[in-house]
Amino acid sequence: MKAFVTGATGGLGRNLCRRLANDGAECTGMGRDPDAGRWLRDAGVRFAKIDLADTAAMAAAMANHEVVFHCAALSSTWGPAEAFRAANVTGTSNVLEAARRAGVRRVVFVSTPSIYFDFRDRRDIREDDPLPVRPVNAYAASKREAEQIVRGAAAAGADCVTVRPRGIVGPWDQALAPRLARVARRGWIPVPNRDALVDVTCVANVVDALLAAAAAGPGISGRAYNVTNGAPVSVGGLLRDVLDALGLAARLVPIPARPAIAFARLLETIARRTGGGEPPVTAYSVGLLAYDQTLDIGAARRDLGWEPRQSLADGLAVTGAWWKERNGNG
Repeated sequence: MKAFVTGATGGLGRNLCRRLANDGAECTGMGRDPDAGRWLRDAGVRFAKIDLADTAAMAAAMANHEVVFHCAALSSTWGPAEAFRAANVTGTSNVLEAARRAGVRRVVFVSTPSIYFDFRDRRDIREDDPLPVRPVNAYAASKREAEQIVRGAAAAGADCVTVRPRGIVGPWDQALAPRLARVARRGWIPVPNRDALVDVTCVANVVDALLAAAAAGPGISGRAYNVTNGAPVSVGGLLRDVLDALGLAARLVPIPARPAIAFARLLETIARRTGGGEPPVTAYSVGLLAYDQTLDIGAARRDLGWEPRQSLADGLAVTGAWWKERNGNG
């Protein structure tokens, strides 16, 4: 396989590039971080320092590649809608156009289950279940619009597949581990519902799913696939296991969910009106810890021949070793 990876300097992109290189594939990783680019080169990956806005440069770099894995995104619970649209909507459109010009066989687009979230308990969500009337935040709105662009490209004849991985954990994590570590420094972590049931996904399993999506037959073009470990866990158990893996200590302190969400919305309103930047907590970040949200992964198993191979315990052990190597123990 000759693969091109956008967002190669991010957490998922690095893991994917390393797997491709280890499997003997020819791989080009695209990103903007020169330090991460040096790591990619050392791992046997070509590095292309290109911005998502530069369609022509991407098309030239994608030439002679079979598959594009579009992992690049602006991912955050807070930020201006125009920034998310530029990165996630216009950026995705540019990637698809570059792939078309380069004659790439298939584009595998990484989306998000955030598009499902609507502040209520939901279990076994299928890819074709109705979406909320209003996306939970600007990030979810931008990824939902990007998916529409991908589906449109597939309807026009391009070969495109969407993957929606839930709660990725693993080396180079830029979300769960660093955020939890910051909160844990004060010695306690507020938890609105420690019994809420959620899905997470080891990054090794996400990489497996991306490779399976790239290799599957042409009949899957235009479809989207949920990807998780297939073993939902409680929020309290997950937080405790992640803390243990990272070598961190903090108490889990229960707080009432609805007042916490209302308070977070108040902080968001103040932040918007004052232009004071991201509030210390958002309604979405509280909601993630307050409500059940599990996904049905039957379609990925059926169509892609994919199974989650790495258990959460093994994935957290790998994550913990990576974290301690860079941050020390505790």
